[in-house]
Amino acid sequence: MSRAPALLGSLLMAAVAWADGAELFGQFCQSCHGENPEPLQAFSGTREEFRQVLEDAGEGMPDFYGVFTDEEIDALYDYVAAAIAPGSTE
Repeated sequence: MSRAPALLGSLLMAAVAWADGAELFGQFCQSCHGENPEPLQAFSGTREEFRQVLEDAGEGMPDFYGVFTDEEIDALYDYVAAAIAPGSTE
């Protein structure tokens, strides 16, 4: 049995999550951080640390506590992490 449909489904879900992260970044982050998330490379924390930065209003960030769902925080984290990964072209 081919694993291609499962792989394709996983890739599609990842693409949708990345697009959601890009949209959220545009709505909530772009006004302070600019259009490109690459300058955020100073952040090298984990997903949980990213959540804390968003929800604890620390490090000069506005308080986003309760604004994002867990899925939206994951999408934002994945978008930013992909954009700042070594060798990224975004």
